Amino acid sequence: MSIIGCATFVCPVLSAQSADDGVQRGHLQGIEDALRDVAGFQNRQNCLTAPVLPSCSKISDQFCNQLWDSEHRGNIELQDSKIFFGTSKKSKLSMAKRMDLEALLDSENRLPADLRNRAKPILKIIREHLKHEQDDESWYTQLGRFEEELHGVILTTASSRMGDLSGISDIKRAMYFLEWDLKSEIAKAKYEENPNWKRVVRIFGEVKRDLLDEILSFPIPEDRRKEIYNVLQSVELRLPADDPRRFSAYNGCHSTLRDAMYDYRRNAVTICAGYFNSIQDDAGLREMIAHELAHSFDPKTMTLNSVMKSEFGQVVSKFCGASGPVYSCAEWQQVRKKFVELERVSESELPFRRLTKCLNPASDVEPFESSKIKQKIRRQSSTDIESKKKNELLPLIDQLGPYLRPDLLWARLERGNSGGKCGLDVAPEILVQILRCNGFEQVSSVNVQEHLFRGALQELEQIQNSFHEHYTSACGRDCLAKESESIMLINEKFADWIARRILERTMAREQSVPKRKQLALSAVAWGCENKSANRIHPDFKSRRLSLFSPKIAEMVHCSMDNTLPERAKCDF
Repeated sequence: MSIIGCATFVCPVLSAQSADDGVQRGHLQGIEDALRDVAGFQNRQNCLTAPVLPSCSKISDQFCNQLWDSEHRGNIELQDSKIFFGTSKKSKLSMAKRMDLEALLDSENRLPADLRNRAKPILKIIREHLKHEQDDESWYTQLGRFEEELHGVILTTASSRMGDLSGISDIKRAMYFLEWDLKSEIAKAKYEENPNWKRVVRIFGEVKRDLLDEILSFPIPEDRRKEIYNVLQSVELRLPADDPRRFSAYNGCHSTLRDAMYDYRRNAVTICAGYFNSIQDDAGLREMIAHELAHSFDPKTMTLNSVMKSEFGQVVSKFCGASGPVYSCAEWQQVRKKFVELERVSESELPFRRLTKCLNPASDVEPFESSKIKQKIRRQSSTDIESKKKNELLPLIDQLGPYLRPDLLWARLERGNSGGKCGLDVAPEILVQILRCNGFEQVSSVNVQEHLFRGALQELEQIQNSFHEHYTSACGRDCLAKESESIMLINEKFADWIARRILERTMAREQSVPKRKQLALSAVAWGCENKSANRIHPDFKSRRLSLFSPKIAEMVHCSMDNTLPERAKCDF
């Protein structure tokens, strides 16, 4: 009997209808009293022995404590699952780092021939060094030196591919491309046939199918459903190569323990090598992949897609990746009129607004007031322009022609030849257009050039204000999170919520309660706080506990106590 059964127990009572049944009332009353006593005794006994469901937060905390206790130190093996967030047994070398080095050593025969021949000696040294792993400062120092030597071999190999330098106008840029090409080949050799990456490929396909099916049940307008379905269907999975032309946020993802990323410009997802090596667990990968796929249609992505489809957005998109002016100066004067600040920033309605209002409580969101929004946008644009001026513009001011041309600016090489989308990130391209049409290139006086240049920056700032006002109007309160380290952005809360829906599907296929519990706990092992670490991420515990929706709590047999975030109960 459940606790609810004890609380709502009603003692059976026999009622005396009439004396016509041939039973005297006094006799009947005695039977009723006896039955009542027995029933009361049984009810008390049942209430004393009925199981009390553990709180969901307690079982999650217990798992995290076990994961990071002195015995496991971040590494644990479960049924059909291994989690390696900690360090090696012999040293403080992270398991993620060690497994990446081992993957490199295992791939030696698959490396490009020119690199393999040059790298053979240093790879042998690294292999021997790992065999004699020690928790010793000199051992770590030597490993770092060997890695630097390997990096030098990679650069030497890349430069050897340059060939004839005649006809190459920008040797430095060509060298970057050759290096990135080689690093992509290394990533392919290391991981294309690696079982941990193959697990990612398999689960990516499974999660994508589940999510496409889930979208069909969303209570949103049919045109929006079709748009989301098509975007999600076209999302690609890419190897975490250290090549910014293939994936924008690439720093360290090819080896270190970062988790995963969605690249809006390329509509692609990658799972970082450190993560898929450390999480050899289907549930953990399903949760992470579902989260990243959800970013392809989270509120901010949907907003940006909507803005870019508008007449305003179509004009903006023409500047994406342009290496020179897009319009003649006469055309620009007409186009420029479209980039005006809105008289009033009004809030549009998005298909997920009911859900996001639940995920984003009023306490986490700034009031949607047009005047305050305009002030905030102006401050942000001014700060952005000052940053550009200091970091990108002034060092190039004395160069006629190449200043801020996207095809020559190193800061923008991450877009490379990907053919990806830019969104509203076209400030350098528009500045090129402004400078072409304000006479900057026709004057020789440095003082006049400086005056025109600063005027162009002011015009660019006004245009950026227009961009941000259109975007904020389309996004509404979802884009107005208060500035606080402890407040998650709505796109992250939304992606967590979608990942939870996919986990519910995964768990529903499993009949065993213990197995369901393991799935729920290992799915968010990344959110377990290592209390011995120098810094604990402020929202990890909140995100971990928000997994326990009413449906998951029921499947795991735990109770939803008041320590769970309210967003755990959110729904459409």
